[in-house]
Amino acid sequence: MKTPVLSINCRPLWSALSQLGSFVAKGSVRLATICPVPRRSAQRLLCLVLVVLGCQACFSSVARRAADDRPALGLSHYQLLAPPISLGENVRNASGITFHSPSGHLFLVLNQPERILELNPQGGVQRSIELSGFEDTEGIAWLRDDLFAVIEERRRRLVLFELTPQTRSVTYEDCCRYQVDGEEAGNRGLEGLSWDAAHRSFYLAKEKKPRCLYRIAMAAVGEPSLAVEIPWDVQRDSCGLDDLSDLYHSAATQSLLLLSDESRCVVEVDERGRELSRLWLERGEAGLEQDIPQPEGLTCDDSGRLYVCSEPNLLYVFGRKM
Repeated sequence: MKTPVLSINCRPLWSALSQLGSFVAKGSVRLATICPVPRRSAQRLLCLVLVVLGCQACFSSVARRAADDRPALGLSHYQLLAPPISLGENVRNASGITFHSPSGHLFLVLNQPERILELNPQGGVQRSIELSGFEDTEGIAWLRDDLFAVIEERRRRLVLFELTPQTRSVTYEDCCRYQVDGEEAGNRGLEGLSWDAAHRSFYLAKEKKPRCLYRIAMAAVGEPSLAVEIPWDVQRDSCGLDDLSDLYHSAATQSLLLLSDESRCVVEVDERGRELSRLWLERGEAGLEQDIPQPEGLTCDDSGRLYVCSEPNLLYVFGRKM
C-alpha cells in the first residue's frame, strides 16, 4: 500500500493539526522530502512538530496576557466631572492646553491673536501672555520649571521659551526655534505637542494629508538641530482616527493619548501604536449631554484628571468613575 504524503505549509494551527491527525489515523506518515521517511521516524517527527506547535500557542497566549497587563489610564472608565466650563466671550480659538505642575495651573494657547492664558483648575483666567511675532500657534507643552514649548502649524516649527510668574509677553526673536517638517502643509500642519520627561523627547502630531507622528529627542535646550524620528506609521496604523488634533504623553503609564476632532474621541496607545483604551467625546458617552464641538487640545494633571479644550472657548474635565 502506498504511503500517504504530507506537505506541511503555513496553514493555521488547527488546520495543520487536523491534517496531521488524519494521517496518523491511517497508521503511517511520510514527509514530502527528497527521500521517504520510515514510519517510526515519521511518528517521532510528528511528536516533535506537535510539541513545537503547542509551545508556539503557549507563548502566543502568554504574550497576549502580557499585552493585556500593560499599564494604561483606562479611558473607558473616565466620566465628565462637571458641566463644560466657558472661558468667556473674549476667548477665541483655543488650540492647545498643558498642565504646569509647580503651580497646579493650566496653560492654554490660542491663535489669532496668538497668546497664552493661565487658568486655575476651575477655568478662571489668571493672566494673559502675548506671543509677539508668533504665527498660528496650535500645541503647547510644559517641560520643567518655567520652560514651555509651542508649535506653529503653518511654519512647522517648535518654539521654546520661559514663562516666569511675572511674564506678560514673549518675543519670537528671543526664543529657541526648530524646523520640524520642511514640507509645506498649509492648514494641515503641526497640531499636537507633548513632552516625555523621562526620555527628554517631544511628541508632535501632524493633523492630516497625511497624518504623521514625530518623536524628537533633545539632549539640551539650545542645540542647533534636533533628531526627528517616526515612532510608527500613524497614517497606516491610525486606530481608525480621521485626523490628529493633539496628543499627550503619560509619565505614569508611558502611554500616549491621541485626540481626534473629526472622529470625536481620545485613544490611548502604547509605544508601538497599539490601542489600550478609548474615550468617546459624543453625546451620551462619558456623561456628555452634547458632542464636544471641536476638541483641539488635551492634557492630564498630577491626579490623573483629563482636560479637553474645545474651540472656541470651552473646557471639559474628565475623571475616573468612583
